[in-house]
Amino acid sequence: VLDERGTVLGIGGMEIDITARRQAENAIRLSEERFRDFSAAGSDWYWELDENLCYTVLSHGGLDARKYPTADVIGVHRAAYRPDGIDDATWEEHLNDLYSHRPFRDFIQPRKLPNGDEVWLSVNGIPLFDEDGVFRGFRGTATDITENRKAEKRIRESEARLQALFENASEGMFIRDVDGYFQMANITFANRIGSDDVTEIVGKTLFDIYPQDDARIYRQDDINCMETGHVSSTELSFPLPNGHEMIQFAIKFPIVSEDGTVMGVGGIDIDITDRKKLERMKNEFISTVSHELRTPLTSIKGSLGLVVDGALGSLPSHAENMVDIAYRNTNRLINLVNDMLDIEKFASEGMEIDLQKLDISALVAESVEAEHGFLAEYGERRIVTDITPDVMVAGDSRRLNQVIANLLSNAIKFSPEDGEIRIVVSIRHGDACVSISDDGVGIPEEFKERIFERFSQADSSDTRLAGGTGLGLNISRSIVRSHGGNISFDSEVGLGSTFYFTLPVVA
Repeated sequence: VLDERGTVLGIGGMEIDITARRQAENAIRLSEERFRDFSAAGSDWYWELDENLCYTVLSHGGLDARKYPTADVIGVHRAAYRPDGIDDATWEEHLNDLYSHRPFRDFIQPRKLPNGDEVWLSVNGIPLFDEDGVFRGFRGTATDITENRKAEKRIRESEARLQALFENASEGMFIRDVDGYFQMANITFANRIGSDDVTEIVGKTLFDIYPQDDARIYRQDDINCMETGHVSSTELSFPLPNGHEMIQFAIKFPIVSEDGTVMGVGGIDIDITDRKKLERMKNEFISTVSHELRTPLTSIKGSLGLVVDGALGSLPSHAENMVDIAYRNTNRLINLVNDMLDIEKFASEGMEIDLQKLDISALVAESVEAEHGFLAEYGERRIVTDITPDVMVAGDSRRLNQVIANLLSNAIKFSPEDGEIRIVVSIRHGDACVSISDDGVGIPEEFKERIFERFSQADSSDTRLAGGTGLGLNISRSIVRSHGGNISFDSEVGLGSTFYFTLPVVA
């Protein structure tokens, strides 16, 4: 404080409260620090344009600046920075947004990097205005979507391949939604129902295409498939537009989304008409040949039997041996013919099963007794039985005896001399169970899957020790299944095998 002569008389002053300003400055500084941290840690690109639409900022966040240089962009007008691969219409629309100061989202553009790599960006921007409403530029982000684009490309390529397989498949294919409307169908499927255009099928229902009774059956199959979630298959006859009939193997499966929601059903219809025709011809041939063979073989067996029994006088020892060999092999031929006839009957569903209430325990005991003669041919074997009495089932005694005899003869043939054969009849899980075990060589692992197939033998060589046609187990399985039962086995090489079958118990 000075007087009029300039002499200092003292000091005066005032204190101004700047707390709010400092708080604002601190908030701005904190916000800037947060933005820098967010930008450095993030993978998005950050950019700004001034009022002339020239780049003032281009940051690649935490990405390598040497790989993503930005110095060549600063000061460049956005219009002069057109990426390769953008068509004229898309680029003009983007420039119109900039010149009109309109926000924009998801502008997809490629960018070539100095190292030759190409990245794809999804660009978003908003215009900036000051408090007076004057345009000051743009600010926005660009997200690297290169991996997404690559994944989308792979998906499109995969879909294209699947679509090509679907459309050009030689079998009929379709997809229906939960309400029964066709969503997809290929031309093979369309042709089979009398159409040359799949668009005539898509959007229609079963009831628009098939006779009403058939449509109701197919619709119920769809519902069952969707409710159970199981793949189903069936053989059915299908009338073709040309008047012929096609036999098809129809496979149906549920279409399920990632979250487990059932979205519909898909189907594949395989034409097996020719295959069924060949099978029928083969079965008819086998049946004819077998019947033609059985009569002369029976006569030969009878004649040789008379000679073997001495009814026609004694023979020299060497001739007797040869006749005996011929007699045994005639029996083998007759067994083969009978087995082939049984196979043909089951294949054509012509095997008659006479179901009667019977005691499976007594039937097993009778079969064991009947096999003593066969047992004698193979030397000494011990038979041990554990038979629960009075186990009643519904069955055909002749056919079940055939199963028991087959399993028992196999056990005898494949058991070592002085071996033990164990026969058990019991109740297992409410079913009658018959099991026959041996302590023979067991079944090789690689053969187990084929053991019930026709003509299957673990040792099929000419020098095998045990004879047989390889049809017995296949026939036994067919007989057991026709009784509503199951047949299976357990085996370990070197320790023997156990074959068993189960049948429903009846009161």
